[in-house]
Amino acid sequence: MNFSRLPFIKSSLSLSANLMQTSYLNGEIYGARLSKNFIKGKLYTQLYYRLVNFRYVNSGLKLLQNIGELNLLWQHNKRLYLSVNFEATFQKNENYNRIYLNIRRKF
Repeated sequence: MNFSRLPFIKSSLSLSANLMQTSYLNGEIYGARLSKNFIKGKLYTQLYYRLVNFRYVNSGLKLLQNIGELNLLWQHNKRLYLSVNFEATFQKNENYNRIYLNIRRKF
């Protein structure tokens, strides 16, 4: 489900749900993504949250994760883009963090 122009904050919101049932895994993934452009299209931001709930059929193990993500994309000019992506995964006994830096140049 997408909302392209939320009033007051002038951003877009996307909601998603994935339901899975396989021979070895049952589970759900729910997500919400908020996106907004700043500075006349020069800075694009995204906040993303996912809730992952998996149950492994044969072992009875469960996996519950909360995943948060922050993405920033800056368009320096028509040919040069810089982006930073940060993702954090929170589980019961372990947490993971990832950061990606990208430089993209069009020719």
